[in-house]
Amino acid sequence: MILTPKMIREMRRYSRIDECLEQILLKQLGTDPYPHMYTEQDIYEQSRKMIQRYNAGKNPVEDNFQAVNTRNEQEALGEEIP
Repeated sequence: MILTPKMIREMRRYSRIDECLEQILLKQLGTDPYPHMYTEQDIYEQSRKMIQRYNAGKNPVEDNFQAVNTRNEQEALGEEIP
């Protein structure tokens, strides 16, 4: 199972998700990590954690799967780039 734009629309009912966060969520959870698979519970729990971190001004993927490494993603998150 993967995160879909339809699932994000449903999450917007109870969470603040802007376009930048939507792209981050889809990048991290929108594809299965072959050879493993996400369960529905994995998707919702990891999304919830990422949304909370993003809305608190922290890196939304730091403690989830992998840290954001690219300059564009860091700029999109408003992080200072050395």
